[in-house]
Amino acid sequence: MVAFSYIFGIGLLAGSANSIIEKMMFQSSGIGIDGTTHFFQKPWYMSLVMFVAMLLALPMYYCLRQKNDKRPSSTLPESGSSNIGLRMCFTVCIPSIFDLLGSSLQAIGLVYTPVSVYQMLKGSILLFSALFSVLFLGRKMYRHHWVGVFLCLTALVLVGVSSLSSREQQTQVVSLPLMLLGIFIIIAGQVVCAAQYVLEEFLLKPPNDVAPMALVGLEGFWGTLLMCLVFVPALQHLPGSDVGNVMENTEDSFVMLSNSPTLLICTLGFIVSILVFNICGVMVTAEASAMHHTFLDASRTIVIWLVSVLMYYAAPGNGLGEPLTKYSWVQAVGFVLLVYGQLVYDQAVRLPFGLGTKTRVSFTESSASIGTSSRLTSREEGISQVPHEYECSIAPDRTPPSAIVGGNSRAIDWLMPVPAIITQLSFAVLPD
Repeated sequence: MVAFSYIFGIGLLAGSANSIIEKMMFQSSGIGIDGTTHFFQKPWYMSLVMFVAMLLALPMYYCLRQKNDKRPSSTLPESGSSNIGLRMCFTVCIPSIFDLLGSSLQAIGLVYTPVSVYQMLKGSILLFSALFSVLFLGRKMYRHHWVGVFLCLTALVLVGVSSLSSREQQTQVVSLPLMLLGIFIIIAGQVVCAAQYVLEEFLLKPPNDVAPMALVGLEGFWGTLLMCLVFVPALQHLPGSDVGNVMENTEDSFVMLSNSPTLLICTLGFIVSILVFNICGVMVTAEASAMHHTFLDASRTIVIWLVSVLMYYAAPGNGLGEPLTKYSWVQAVGFVLLVYGQLVYDQAVRLPFGLGTKTRVSFTESSASIGTSSRLTSREEGISQVPHEYECSIAPDRTPPSAIVGGNSRAIDWLMPVPAIITQLSFAVLPD
């Protein structure tokens, strides 16, 4: 559990840096291909850079695997797949498409919304991930799980409401119709990302046991391939508001980078932060669940808000960051509630009125290695009798969804095999 905490903490810092750098780039300007100075609002370029960064995980994975292969057999991990077949490589294309679509929608929405509102709306992935975990993975959600999710959603709504209320005090005011459009786009992105997280959990856990680093690298490979062969060429011809009246002028993006050292440095920082964040996020899913990946995503809100406030007052007048307003105390309450909701979900806090139940978790196989994933078993008890360090809810019981929502809900049971069906269809049509 100590290793898990370190992974979560590193992912939290890297993810916060990633969002802050991305917003800084959108608020920065440079000289473009037409000789004029304009803002660097290039969400599709940021998606391309994200996948290139994730692709870097692939050589890192193979270097680490070669290093492990040189060790005595007794030191090698007992679980996790060290070799990934061709069919599995092609199967990973599916979450890559989800990642591409979800990340691009979020980047587009971020252009029209403050970063704190963006993070609040990203909290909706908690609900979507919980629902998809029940419907597609057959995970049983106890009362304390749903209470924890509800508290986190409430917290993120408080954060967003405070930001919307103080919208007129922001350094860059976006028109209300554009902000509403951005909100809708971000929520749509959360539905896609929730599906991606749940499918990733299915691939990371037995019987697939894909290594977390390999999964990140393969998603980066497919995402980069799709961006370079399909999306980037299409963006140069679709009508839009970018230079040349196209949706996004990629040549203009590189010219702006060459003319602005700030944008170039931010791009390098973005590559490092997004690589670390994605590796940590997938490792969190492998060691725990897709829900904990969404908690990691939502927790970035706290760090981002604090840094945004510091940026605003450290360099006033530069258009970066967010000021403190009379609504900031609402944000602070939301952040406290967000942390409390996650503690409730993991049973670190006991709920009154019988809302909390104990889940006994025992480790049958465990490894903190990059190339492995944990296998856990759990059962519900009135009082847990396992040592405190093994008490958590990172692997809730998996029971038929109809048993959770009602014994007659046979239609929901049919959704459970969907991730397996997707994988098997990929195996059936692809070569060995």
